[in-house]
Amino acid sequence: MSNNRFIHIISTDPHAITRKWLQAGLAAFAAAALQLSSPAHGAGLECPASTGVVSEANFKGLMSAKVADVANEINEIVYRMQVERPNISYNEMTDSLLGAYCNALVRAANVPANEQWKLMRRFERIMESQLSANMMPSGTEILATVPLPPAVFNALRSQAAGAGQTTAQLMTAILSAATGR
Repeated sequence: MSNNRFIHIISTDPHAITRKWLQAGLAAFAAAALQLSSPAHGAGLECPASTGVVSEANFKGLMSAKVADVANEINEIVYRMQVERPNISYNEMTDSLLGAYCNALVRAANVPANEQWKLMRRFERIMESQLSANMMPSGTEILATVPLPPAVFNALRSQAAGAGQTTAQLMTAILSAATGR
């Protein structure tokens, strides 16, 4: 067995060797160019193409925002998208939101790559929850998630038990009264 690591090219055409090396060089160059032109793999996020329906400017400053603030911003954007484009599909809304947020996140200079993935997953969870609620037919019951300190939740639970209600029933009554319904 030979330990020779050279490539042997046998040809009767003296220019064939030159052409083969030129072709190999061009192939290597093309592969490198494609790798450089595509987003970095493993280092950060690879964002979906933005549809242009939502601007990444909508999401600047939301990287460190609380869940409720992100959810409210998503609701506002979804409402505007539905007004501007009444027949917009769920998939187009999802793609638009993910693309815009991802691009804003990648351009945020102060967010390291490992944190970008965490924030992207958090955004996707919030977005899916908000889109599910926003895409429901009118009159459908919506599950409202409100972050409450433990002491407030315990007080509501005690108050609900005293009134012979569940905590959800008491919250529904409080929110209905607050909206005048």
